[in-house]
Amino acid sequence: MTPVLNMLDNVDEWQVDTSTDDKILTVELDDSDIQSVIKALNEAGYKAEPI
Repeated sequence: MTPVLNMLDNVDEWQVDTSTDDKILTVELDDSDIQSVIKALNEAGYKAEPI
């Protein structure tokens, strides 16, 4: 996940809450293009959806 998120220009900061079974990812963007993050993560084999 780290290489995928680090390659996206619009990602300012991210973290994964590993204390839950769902492993919630929180991403801070410098724009509103959340779909680029979801697409990149899904293409890398992760399940990503906004909550």
